[in-house]
Amino acid sequence: MKFLKKLSTSLVLASMLLTSANAITEGVEYITLTQEIPNAQNSVIEVWSYRCTHCYDHHKFGTMTKIAQAYPDAKMGYLIVQSMGDYGVQAAHIFAYAQMLDEKANISLSDSNSMYHKLADAYFKAYFNKKQRWGNGAEPDKFYALGLKVLGITKANLDEFINSNEGKALVEATLIADPISKNFGTPGFVVNGKYEVNVAKTPSPQALIDVIGELLKK
Repeated sequence: MKFLKKLSTSLVLASMLLTSANAITEGVEYITLTQEIPNAQNSVIEVWSYRCTHCYDHHKFGTMTKIAQAYPDAKMGYLIVQSMGDYGVQAAHIFAYAQMLDEKANISLSDSNSMYHKLADAYFKAYFNKKQRWGNGAEPDKFYALGLKVLGITKANLDEFINSNEGKALVEATLIADPISKNFGTPGFVVNGKYEVNVAKTPSPQALIDVIGELLKK
């Protein structure tokens, strides 16, 4: 009986330790957004910019792909910050087109085969590896040209889409990324449209994934 009692006590303690290890605290590992991202239940959304070096690091590491592998039932998404970079608005336009293509092909934006991923790869490499700045805001056509080549479309194709109801909706949906980016900078990881992870409090990729897993349960 003493053995069983000790075993029972040990199991309870182990359970408490496990619960404690997985516990997260609002204001520490995450915050609740004052303005939620609409229609984002059961999702993980990265708030990012093409000129953000930490975003590029996460892109190279495949953070969103690893999150998707850990939680295959959750939807992965991205919101580009229009106020960051000389061509934040133009980037929102061209990435909206890529998102449209991927959604129609039923490909997750976090998939390395997605047009969204390929487009991000092209702009990250151009900005950080080749140090391209496209006239620091004075030559938007050159900025567009890179994306148009990746997507295999013309500027007229892009303009037509951006002026459509679908295009306008996708671009407008990114506007919420601007205030979110002011919380912890970029990249930001938002879970279920309402909880943003404090990346500074996740000392490893696995810690980030674990916190996201806890928030997906909320």
